[in-house]
Amino acid sequence: MRGCGAGWRVAQRGHRPGWAADASFPLSLSAARADAVSFLSSCAHPGGGYGGGPGQAPHLAPTYAAVAALVTLGGGEALSSIDRESLRAFLFASVNPPPSSGFRVCDGGESDVRGAYTALAAASLAGLDAGALARAARLPVFLSACATPSGGLGGAPGNEAHGGYAYCGAAAAALAERAGARFDPPAFDRRRLACWAARLQHPSLAGFAGRPNKLVDGCYSFWVGGLWPAVVVGGGGLPSPRATARLPPGTPPLPPLPPVPVGGIPGPVERARRAAAAAASAAASAAAAAATGGAAGATLDAAAAAADADEWASLAADVADAGAALLASPPTPTPSTPTGHDAAALQHWLLACCQSPGGGMRDKPGKAADHYHTCYCLSGLSLAQAATAPAIVGGAANAVAAIDPLLNVVVERAAAAAAWFAAREEEERGAAA
Repeated sequence: MRGCGAGWRVAQRGHRPGWAADASFPLSLSAARADAVSFLSSCAHPGGGYGGGPGQAPHLAPTYAAVAALVTLGGGEALSSIDRESLRAFLFASVNPPPSSGFRVCDGGESDVRGAYTALAAASLAGLDAGALARAARLPVFLSACATPSGGLGGAPGNEAHGGYAYCGAAAAALAERAGARFDPPAFDRRRLACWAARLQHPSLAGFAGRPNKLVDGCYSFWVGGLWPAVVVGGGGLPSPRATARLPPGTPPLPPLPPVPVGGIPGPVERARRAAAAAASAAASAAAAAATGGAAGATLDAAAAAADADEWASLAADVADAGAALLASPPTPTPSTPTGHDAAALQHWLLACCQSPGGGMRDKPGKAADHYHTCYCLSGLSLAQAATAPAIVGGAANAVAAIDPLLNVVVERAAAAAAWFAAREEEERGAAA
């Protein structure tokens, strides 16, 4: 859901769990708030929903982003700018007609789990009936077709499982169930999904990858780390004695999953050594090829291998420095919420390796900070802290605000919006009586 327009950038810039409740947060200033509301209103389409920018066709991704941004801004000015009736019409118009299932992201666009999640999240944030929307889209039929033999969820039927798409599917199902929808049989096997997700945490870096055998990326601390809250109705984590009551009657509790062992830093160091060896081999091949007249292609190969070696060497050095600092940090807290990943080690990774020296957060050491990664690294940090609460890696100074794990909006802002929309509905019913 990257690159979905200016409205999404407003949502990412405005969503800072660590600052959202702070009166000094820039978007709390009346002028900046008014400018943000005015801009997002200019992205609203007359037929409902929001486009990626002013005058653009409506699309489910920027629609969710705009509604989330307005809920985060909060207050009557922001919330009253949402035309809920036209939004409802747009969301239901995005439902694929029978015998198909799921949602189209825009008129004539693709159908994938991003559409399901963004439609239901936008409806939930705006106080609309997400359960009715899920039933109209035959959500379980669509999600069951996206389930893979590995236990994960792909973006569309037949696609490879992916952390971001798996979160969208699991969170969409949880949002529908939170809204009162009940589906029997379930759309996917939550136990297998949780086990699949646990394998995506790197055994030494502690960050998550989006797929097996891929590089870690800070944004997946939310997309994959958020799967554990999403696999239980209402976002409560893997079943514990307290959370089991939230499951449908007769559902046996999940067996506890062992935490992923985290220790040392052999991963990036070994990769750096191998990449350096590959660069040396490629350079030798280039020299040999030059003697026979085939230098151009071999030289390009050598340059690519050298660049790869340099990137992995930089990552190894950065992680080694961070690892030395972490060894001197307080003991790792024991997770208070049963999960299949090491939430404390994930906090270490985010704090030590995903903060950019110039501010903001990033994919990994060696990459530049940007709004997207700042948003989702902080969101992942919030969920990881919730899993180890009340203990927080680094102490209370590192605490960020709690987010709703299914909506990625600060809990207090989502609750305030829900109360505001409920009060407006009550006023409308009173006026019609």
